[in-house]
Amino acid sequence: MKVYNRIVILILLFFSSFNSFSQVDKSKNGLQLVEQIFKKMYSDSKPTNNTTYVNYVVTTKARKQVISGKLATTISDIKYYSNNSAVWFFTDELKMYRDNKYTFSVIPKRNAVYWGETPHDTKSKNVFQEVRKLHDSIFKNCKNVICEDIQNVGDADKLVKIELEKKWMDLFQIKSISFYINSKQQTIYKQLIEYTDKKSVEYVEYLFKDVKYDYMKVNLNQPIKNIFLDKNLKLKAPYDKYQLIDVRKK
Repeated sequence: MKVYNRIVILILLFFSSFNSFSQVDKSKNGLQLVEQIFKKMYSDSKPTNNTTYVNYVVTTKARKQVISGKLATTISDIKYYSNNSAVWFFTDELKMYRDNKYTFSVIPKRNAVYWGETPHDTKSKNVFQEVRKLHDSIFKNCKNVICEDIQNVGDADKLVKIELEKKWMDLFQIKSISFYINSKQQTIYKQLIEYTDKKSVEYVEYLFKDVKYDYMKVNLNQPIKNIFLDKNLKLKAPYDKYQLIDVRKK
């Protein structure tokens, strides 16, 4: 869960709203643009029964060619669904379903389903508010802000790059955060986080394919246990051939 929560904190450094640039002091207006984007995002994504859906691709570039037998660059297509009572998080290697009581994690390569209790500190935690505190700190302590018009980067037409002060660079091991923004559609096309040399990771890129704040195609309000288990606590299809591993506290 620690890895999952760290991913959520990082992947939510983004989203949508726009204010026009003046030709004077572009860096100030660039920072204001990003702040307004987050203000809109926090407003739209307050926990409700409505489902928020985000589909994005994460590209991670390591500094070494091979780490633990894996290639230096890894690419993951992620689907994230959430409301005020549940979170579903899907990648090619993991499907995680969590409500306020249980967490089920599906590992296809192992043909295994892990059944655990949802940690108490994640049941009522508002991830967006946690991220907002992080953003407020970064925006107040940035060393430099670069804002410029761009072309040929997907559908983005603005780049806002935030460079951190040394104390924040040392704390997060982050050199800069760049936002590639489509000002007309009021969305962020891509975000790039560049790390200091002390990190084994050179950068992480988030490419946003789809964001919806009122997604109707899935029902997150049903108990997770009922999705996976029958009345005899046996796995239902399509996971009935998988091994059920009970990691709940006894």
